[in-house]
Amino acid sequence: MTVQAVLDDLRKRPGTGDVITVIDPATEETITEFTDCGQEAVNEAAARAKASFESGVWSDLPGRERAKILWRIGDLIDEHAEEFAQLDSLNTGMPLMQAQLQMSTCSEFFRYYAGWCSKINGVAYDVKTDGIATDNYVNMHAYTLKEPYSVVGLIFPWNGPIFNASAKLAPALAAGGSLLVKPAEETPLSALLLDRLIHEAGVPEGVVNLLTGYGHTAGAAITAHPDVEKVAFTGSTEVGKEIVRASADNLKKVTLELGGKSPVLIFDDANLDNAIMMASLGIFVHSGQGCVCGSRIFAQRGVYDRVVEGIAMMANSFKLGAPSEEGCVSGPLISQKQLNRVMGFIDEGKKDGVEVVTGATAWTARATSSTRRC
Repeated sequence: MTVQAVLDDLRKRPGTGDVITVIDPATEETITEFTDCGQEAVNEAAARAKASFESGVWSDLPGRERAKILWRIGDLIDEHAEEFAQLDSLNTGMPLMQAQLQMSTCSEFFRYYAGWCSKINGVAYDVKTDGIATDNYVNMHAYTLKEPYSVVGLIFPWNGPIFNASAKLAPALAAGGSLLVKPAEETPLSALLLDRLIHEAGVPEGVVNLLTGYGHTAGAAITAHPDVEKVAFTGSTEVGKEIVRASADNLKKVTLELGGKSPVLIFDDANLDNAIMMASLGIFVHSGQGCVCGSRIFAQRGVYDRVVEGIAMMANSFKLGAPSEEGCVSGPLISQKQLNRVMGFIDEGKKDGVEVVTGATAWTARATSSTRRC
């Protein structure tokens, strides 16, 4: 499936809401447009998912059979790895090399969880009462069952679309659930290709239902839907709070991976060259937009000045540019909105007396359409 075929597929998806424009962050040009799916599409998808679960077409499939299909998904991801990398790089501004490096992990998610398909079992054991309820000790037989949630909503962010999609879909499919899948409205492209490969691998219709739309429409409809028993979400803390509130009506289970400020600690006895290099990569790779980027650094007093100087030197040495440029470490931020947000934090820091060591201004050079990867 070519990149152009994915774009055509997205444009043809039905919807009833606003038209959403997908932008290439490197050029600020329109990649494609699609229509917000809306509440009705979510209701229909939830009904399909519930019906597929109750039919047992996936949930009752023997674990060894589900495992074969998940393993096949991993193989298909490897076969289409370059297409996935091209889509994520085009859609997010992630340097192409970084997008390529993540692909082996994406396929391994499915292979790893393929192994769990036949091992999600309960436990049977004999127990003896403690004699409190009766005068005599009584031997009893007890057992536990592990059963999948019926309909599960999976909502993932724009900063690593195929990585986050794989990390969520693989365990949910291994458990036997039926899924409503919503990528971020900014970055739906690689999710469409993955959806096609999942069905090509043999996952039955109705088990995986891809929904493309805004978070405040499609995402909100998923989290509030009464037939959705669990939601797994990666994204901002603010949206995470909204999901918890929306889940209260039917007490659905919620798994949240929310934004944070991951600390890096560097002590006097560290290998400073290595520590400075890794700390720099930890924040500057993918323009600091990773879920686990080291956005705070605590350096012991004895090495503090050397750490600051070293990270400033690394920052100045890293290549900024279009995602397709060889050696590019940091591409564009995902959107003008995100750039404004980052610059707002910098301006606030300056007002509070923060010392600027290097940078702190927006680099506004724009790639041309001729540098695109497709």
